[in-house]
Amino acid sequence: MFSSPKVAVLLPTYNGALFLGRQLQSLLDQSMQDFVIITRDDGSTDETRSVVQSYLEKTPHRFHRIEDDKGNLGASHNFSLLMQYVLDHGRPLGLQNCYLMLCDQDDIWESNKIEVELDAISALEQQHPNSPLLVHSDLTVIREDESLIAESFLSYQGLDAANKALRNITFSNTVTGCTALFNQQLVRKALPVPAEAMMHDWWLAMVAAAFGHIQFIPRSLVRYRQHGQNTLGASEFIPRNVFSRTTIKQLFRTNPEPLLKAVASQSEAFSARYGKELSLPDRRRLTLAGWLRTDSFFVQRILFRLLKL
Repeated sequence: MFSSPKVAVLLPTYNGALFLGRQLQSLLDQSMQDFVIITRDDGSTDETRSVVQSYLEKTPHRFHRIEDDKGNLGASHNFSLLMQYVLDHGRPLGLQNCYLMLCDQDDIWESNKIEVELDAISALEQQHPNSPLLVHSDLTVIREDESLIAESFLSYQGLDAANKALRNITFSNTVTGCTALFNQQLVRKALPVPAEAMMHDWWLAMVAAAFGHIQFIPRSLVRYRQHGQNTLGASEFIPRNVFSRTTIKQLFRTNPEPLLKAVASQSEAFSARYGKELSLPDRRRLTLAGWLRTDSFFVQRILFRLLKL
């Protein structure tokens, strides 16, 4: 491993042998080579570990593999463990000053991803020294065979990266973890990621929005592979016609929306940990978000519209 790499690329793996080699090669082909891949397997039953081993043997200086008996943690907790590992072992591994990146096993990184994001966060640090910082980009959506689905992941899902204030990110995360590069100030502020967090990247984005700064790079630096085993897939945003059957069904719906209940739990956890450090408007908004836990979809809908104002 390099003595003091600038970047730690965190790569959890689980039954990803089919696409993992392509991703690992895209990492090794980066234009900026001052990085190390920190990887942990989550109990794979396919050839994933063998794929990692083959690349480790060819480029041992590029990898640091964690072996433990913690079993299957799931994607979010695995990423959280890797982030904590960098903090806990930073000095002996020469990582005490490195940036962190989150890497999904089935994507493909563009060859200049690390270089572009390092330049972006370096410029952001000049404006905001000693602050939690996060930079992220758009993605291209591809199929299993790498054919194109959409040039822009954000447009495909109807998201706007300009909405980066806590009031926006609380309800709609525009930071896709595999596009992000962030500093250790953010990690120290965000960890541990609570069980109530919907995903690790959503929690990181909320912390960065509340206590630091987020910068969006308006270009695709990752090819996001859409396939049947994605933890969270990309679905196309289709504007609804007010007279459509789906819209009419929503008007008469009674059962609550599970996603909004999950947003409520995450908001309550965020408020419980950071409430004393937040502005009064942010505290009030998080309190209202907690009310989305209601079993009435009608009340959920009213609250959600109020919170989006």
